[in-house]
Amino acid sequence: MDKHVGLMNDSYLGLVFKHNLATRPQDFVVTEEAVKRIEQNQATRRAQEDKERVPSQADLRKEYNQLRQRLFDLNQNAKCFEIRTNEAAGKIRNVEHQITEALKQKKAAADAGNLLGERNFEHAIQRLETELLDARQEFANNKRWSVQAARVLKAFDGHERIAELKAILDSPAKSDNEPK
Repeated sequence: MDKHVGLMNDSYLGLVFKHNLATRPQDFVVTEEAVKRIEQNQATRRAQEDKERVPSQADLRKEYNQLRQRLFDLNQNAKCFEIRTNEAAGKIRNVEHQITEALKQKKAAADAGNLLGERNFEHAIQRLETELLDARQEFANNKRWSVQAARVLKAFDGHERIAELKAILDSPAKSDNEPK
């Protein structure tokens, strides 16, 4: 015999459980209706508690700081990706300039009859063209990320709440020690 069953038979709790199971089996069955009723009661209770709860200054300060931090982070992301996009565009211009210079040097080497120099510049041009493709891909990625960061910053809807919380937090609070 299982030791848990033996404990249930020997203890008062086991006897009460058996008695309740025999006399009121409906209390031990969970139905969809019971679950829905409980969820409705919980939702009503939570709504009532939220309505009655007055946020403290610390809670308001915490929310204010979180909103300001979120706005700061969004601004930083937008600036960061704008800078990265500009740097990638500069890198593209630089690589294109290097390709142009390498082509001029290759032509000069070909005119001078320097076959080794011409071949060397040809390899450099191929390497630079690969770098150019990579730089263009990096530019496209950064541009896409910059647009997304700007879109998220523009969609930030906490400006009104920040102003509201700032007004509440900056107003002089009445303390219990002040005379009435």
